[in-house]
Amino acid sequence: MTQIDIMIKNGATKSNEDGATLEQLEEYRKVMVQQANHIAQLNTEIIELRGILSEYRGVKEAVERMQGVIDHVKSLFSFYMQFINEQANDKIKLVRSGQDNTIESKLEAMEWMARYITYVSPNMVQQITDEFKTVFMTNGPSPIRQALCSL
Repeated sequence: MTQIDIMIKNGATKSNEDGATLEQLEEYRKVMVQQANHIAQLNTEIIELRGILSEYRGVKEAVERMQGVIDHVKSLFSFYMQFINEQANDKIKLVRSGQDNTIESKLEAMEWMARYITYVSPNMVQQITDEFKTVFMTNGPSPIRQALCSL
């Protein structure tokens, strides 16, 4: 019970020691009740905001973990691309080699490059294209073209 409630209960009729009338005391009590309700509402909002903040922290940690996974996948993809490019480079060298390799091995190398072209870097694609042109699109008869025609 508040001080105002005690004064009202004790029968303050016209005024009390501070000079406040019963109506004024009743008005003060109403204001205090409104303020107490407002404080309770603010406390509820604070509790809700703490919950939201903890959820945000959880989401933030999840995003940070996801960023770590994304970085790991990017590094794996980079490694995979380097591996494929090295394989393509080896295949280009095999196609460029003169009589050291058979026609079948050169054709298998070109088939491999055509199959995995989507995984090769743009620079390697250009090298592969140039090598295909050199092997098959020469003005004179190319040894590989002649070998294919004789099969």
